[in-house]
Amino acid sequence: MVSNIIATVFNDRIPNIRKLGREPFRFRLKNPYIQGRRLAEVFWGIHENKEIRFIQKYLRKDTDTIELGSSVGVLSTHIRYKVNADKKFISVEANPNLISTIETNLKHNSFGKPYLVNNYALSYGSPMVEFAVNADTGVSQIFSKNNTRKI
Repeated sequence: MVSNIIATVFNDRIPNIRKLGREPFRFRLKNPYIQGRRLAEVFWGIHENKEIRFIQKYLRKDTDTIELGSSVGVLSTHIRYKVNADKKFISVEANPNLISTIETNLKHNSFGKPYLVNNYALSYGSPMVEFAVNADTGVSQIFSKNNTRKI
Protein backbone atom coordinates (compact mmCIF):
# COMPACT_ATOMS: atom_id res chain seq x y z
CA MET A 1 0.00 0.00 0.00
CA VAL A 2 2.74 2.49 0.94
CA SER A 3 4.61 1.54 -2.24
CA ASN A 4 1.52 2.35 -4.35
CA ILE A 5 1.32 5.80 -2.79
CA ILE A 6 5.05 6.38 -3.36
CA ALA A 7 4.78 5.26 -7.01
CA THR A 8 1.76 7.51 -7.60
CA VAL A 9 3.18 10.60 -5.89
CA PHE A 10 6.48 10.37 -7.78
CA ASN A 11 5.01 9.13 -11.08
CA ASP A 12 7.27 6.06 -11.01
CA ARG A 13 10.40 8.21 -10.71
CA ILE A 14 11.34 7.06 -7.22
CA PRO A 15 13.88 9.18 -5.36
CA ASN A 16 16.03 7.93 -2.53
CA ILE A 17 15.04 10.26 0.34
CA ARG A 18 18.05 9.24 2.40
CA LYS A 19 20.65 10.21 -0.14
CA LEU A 20 23.96 8.60 0.57
CA GLY A 21 25.74 11.21 -1.50
CA ARG A 22 24.82 14.01 -3.87
CA GLU A 23 23.50 11.75 -6.59
CA PRO A 24 20.36 13.11 -8.29
CA PHE A 25 18.94 9.67 -9.10
CA ARG A 26 15.32 8.76 -9.73
CA PHE A 27 14.59 5.07 -10.16
CA ARG A 28 11.92 3.62 -12.41
CA LEU A 29 10.63 0.41 -10.88
CA LYS A 30 7.36 -0.14 -12.73
CA ASN A 31 7.69 -3.83 -13.44
CA PRO A 32 5.19 -6.57 -12.51
CA TYR A 33 8.07 -8.71 -11.23
CA ILE A 34 9.25 -6.12 -8.69
CA GLN A 35 7.42 -6.28 -5.38
CA GLY A 36 6.22 -3.14 -3.67
CA ARG A 37 8.56 -3.83 -0.79
CA ARG A 38 11.56 -3.33 -3.09
CA LEU A 39 10.17 0.04 -4.27
CA ALA A 40 9.73 1.17 -0.65
CA GLU A 41 13.29 0.05 0.21
CA VAL A 42 14.65 2.21 -2.62
CA PHE A 43 12.57 5.19 -1.50
CA TRP A 44 13.60 4.90 2.17
CA GLY A 45 17.27 4.42 1.21
CA ILE A 46 17.72 0.94 2.63
CA HIS A 47 17.95 -1.02 -0.63
CA GLU A 48 21.63 -1.99 -1.06
CA ASN A 49 22.70 0.92 1.14
CA LYS A 50 25.82 -0.85 2.47
CA GLU A 51 26.91 -1.75 -1.04
CA ILE A 52 26.33 1.84 -2.19
CA ARG A 53 28.46 3.21 0.65
CA PHE A 54 31.17 0.68 -0.23
CA ILE A 55 31.11 1.84 -3.88
CA GLN A 56 31.30 5.48 -2.85
CA LYS A 57 34.22 4.88 -0.53
CA TYR A 58 36.35 2.25 -2.29
CA LEU A 59 35.56 1.96 -6.00
CA ARG A 60 38.21 3.69 -8.08
CA LYS A 61 36.96 6.08 -10.75
CA ASP A 62 39.63 5.02 -13.21
CA THR A 63 38.77 1.33 -13.57
CA ASP A 64 36.61 -0.78 -15.87
CA THR A 65 33.85 -2.41 -13.82
CA ILE A 66 31.62 -5.48 -14.04
CA GLU A 67 28.67 -5.88 -11.69
CA LEU A 68 27.35 -9.43 -11.22
CA GLY A 69 23.73 -9.66 -10.07
CA SER A 70 22.43 -6.21 -10.94
CA SER A 71 18.88 -6.73 -9.60
CA VAL A 72 16.85 -3.58 -10.46
CA GLY A 73 19.82 -1.37 -11.36
CA VAL A 74 20.17 0.75 -8.22
CA LEU A 75 23.76 -0.26 -7.51
CA SER A 76 24.48 -0.25 -11.26
CA THR A 77 23.45 3.39 -11.38
CA HIS A 78 25.76 4.30 -8.50
CA ILE A 79 28.67 2.44 -10.09
CA ARG A 80 28.17 4.06 -13.52
CA TYR A 81 27.89 7.48 -11.86
CA LYS A 82 31.16 7.02 -9.98
CA VAL A 83 33.34 5.47 -12.70
CA ASN A 84 34.83 7.78 -15.34
CA ALA A 85 32.99 8.01 -18.67
CA ASP A 86 35.97 6.60 -20.59
CA LYS A 87 35.88 3.38 -18.53
CA LYS A 88 33.70 0.38 -19.39
CA PHE A 89 30.78 -0.64 -17.21
CA ILE A 90 29.10 -4.02 -17.71
CA SER A 91 26.01 -5.09 -15.79
CA VAL A 92 25.18 -8.82 -15.62
CA GLU A 93 21.80 -10.08 -14.37
CA ALA A 94 20.44 -13.63 -14.63
CA ASN A 95 16.76 -12.76 -14.21
CA PRO A 96 15.43 -11.85 -17.67
CA ASN A 97 12.44 -10.09 -16.11
CA LEU A 98 14.72 -7.38 -14.69
CA ILE A 99 16.80 -6.51 -17.74
CA SER A 100 14.49 -3.79 -19.06
CA THR A 101 14.33 -2.18 -15.59
CA ILE A 102 18.13 -2.13 -15.30
CA GLU A 103 18.45 -0.65 -18.79
CA THR A 104 15.81 1.99 -18.03
CA ASN A 105 17.47 3.03 -14.76
CA LEU A 106 20.89 3.26 -16.39
CA LYS A 107 19.49 5.17 -19.37
CA HIS A 108 17.90 7.81 -17.13
CA ASN A 109 20.73 8.02 -14.56
CA SER A 110 24.02 7.46 -16.39
CA PHE A 111 24.38 11.04 -17.68
CA GLY A 112 25.42 9.86 -21.12
CA LYS A 113 28.12 7.49 -19.90
CA PRO A 114 28.20 4.21 -21.87
CA TYR A 115 27.14 0.90 -20.33
CA LEU A 116 26.31 -2.65 -21.38
CA VAL A 117 23.62 -4.83 -19.78
CA ASN A 118 23.84 -8.62 -20.23
CA ASN A 119 21.32 -11.32 -19.34
CA TYR A 120 23.47 -14.23 -18.14
CA ALA A 121 23.51 -16.70 -15.26
CA LEU A 122 27.04 -17.58 -14.19
CA SER A 123 28.03 -20.95 -12.81
CA TYR A 124 31.36 -22.62 -12.24
CA GLY A 125 31.92 -26.10 -13.66
CA SER A 126 29.00 -26.22 -16.07
CA PRO A 127 28.73 -24.71 -19.54
CA MET A 128 24.92 -24.48 -19.27
CA VAL A 129 22.65 -23.71 -16.31
CA GLU A 130 18.95 -23.30 -15.69
CA PHE A 131 17.71 -20.32 -13.72
CA ALA A 132 14.68 -20.34 -11.41
CA VAL A 133 12.74 -17.09 -11.11
CA ASN A 134 11.10 -16.49 -7.76
CA ALA A 135 8.21 -14.07 -7.13
CA ASP A 136 10.66 -12.10 -4.94
CA THR A 137 13.30 -10.85 -7.38
CA GLY A 138 15.88 -10.83 -4.59
CA VAL A 139 15.92 -14.63 -4.23
CA SER A 140 15.89 -16.04 -7.76
CA GLN A 141 18.61 -18.63 -8.22
CA ILE A 142 20.32 -21.29 -10.29
CA PHE A 143 17.74 -24.06 -10.77
CA SER A 144 17.46 -26.92 -8.31
CA LYS A 145 14.82 -29.65 -7.87
CA ASN A 146 12.88 -27.61 -5.29
CA ASN A 147 12.22 -24.63 -7.57
CA THR A 148 9.05 -24.40 -9.60
CA ARG A 149 9.75 -22.19 -12.62
CA LYS A 150 12.66 -22.49 -15.03
CA ILE A 151 13.92 -19.87 -17.47
